[in-house]
Amino acid sequence: MPQRLKVGISACFFHADPNRPIFTGKTLQYVEQSIAHWVQSQGALALVIPSPNGNTRRGDVTLDHYAEALDGLVLEGGSDMWPGSYGEEPLRPSLIVSEVAMQDAGWSLALSVVGAEGSEDPAQVMDRLQREVAAAHRLSSLRSTRRCLARRLLEPGESRFPDLLVHSLAVSRLCWQMVRAAGGGFERAEQAALAGLLHDVGMRELDYERLYRLERPGPEHRRVYRRHVVVGERIVRGVGLDEVAAAIRHHHERWDGTGYPDRLGRDQIPELARLVHVAEVFDVLTSPSSYLVPVPPERALVTLKSGGGAQFDPGMVELLARVAS
Repeated sequence: MPQRLKVGISACFFHADPNRPIFTGKTLQYVEQSIAHWVQSQGALALVIPSPNGNTRRGDVTLDHYAEALDGLVLEGGSDMWPGSYGEEPLRPSLIVSEVAMQDAGWSLALSVVGAEGSEDPAQVMDRLQREVAAAHRLSSLRSTRRCLARRLLEPGESRFPDLLVHSLAVSRLCWQMVRAAGGGFERAEQAALAGLLHDVGMRELDYERLYRLERPGPEHRRVYRRHVVVGERIVRGVGLDEVAAAIRHHHERWDGTGYPDRLGRDQIPELARLVHVAEVFDVLTSPSSYLVPVPPERALVTLKSGGGAQFDPGMVELLARVAS
């Protein structure tokens, strides 16, 4: 089939003229335009599909041709999907169900289910979809609240630790990206992101500002610094984040078993702790806000790879390399 030309046609009222006596202040496609602008917000080219019928119809273009040419389709719904808006009776009214699934200040979510002959009852499908939407909304709200509380833990009361917050956010982002790159789901990525965000939360109860800037810490300074993993675990333990708490406690363990606080090695170290360890060191090596002179990401990866099998889990190093590159 020959390639068809894609020709755009503007609406008769392209601009919203406030002085126009009809459709005042609106374009002729003002209903469709908001959806088109939403599609364009993601960089896609929005094309409005005309009806293939009508007494002005010419040529042989059908909806099948649009289906072949387009990469996606947005069905706006509304009155166009309900024959009753045109004074007609639906052929199978039981196969179409529309409901407002959820609404809040300034927005609403509407769902329409169109069933095929012999398929599951659309009303049952709608009921299940509404429950799933409500559950997803609750989960999203819980995740948002949990992250806000985690950030508040990093800066309690009037205390402010800007370097700690910047470092923790960077590690959190890396942990999320690593889990997703490995094929992990959103729930697992959320756990990893929280572990990265809170991995150094124990520093808030120590002499953080002074300890963080010491280029040559003495034995006593190192002893105090090492307490932050145990203090951090105590802060988080008992609030339903046991795996995150374990990652906080063990993110300074080493693959060869010479780390702290429990000298765990290899697979004895919790998976999230091994992931956080690699992400943290990468950020310390590359961040301008670090206590070290930052190096390019390529050089930091060389350092991490040289420590794979000794300080770091080699698999986690390779996973970070995929994300960082």
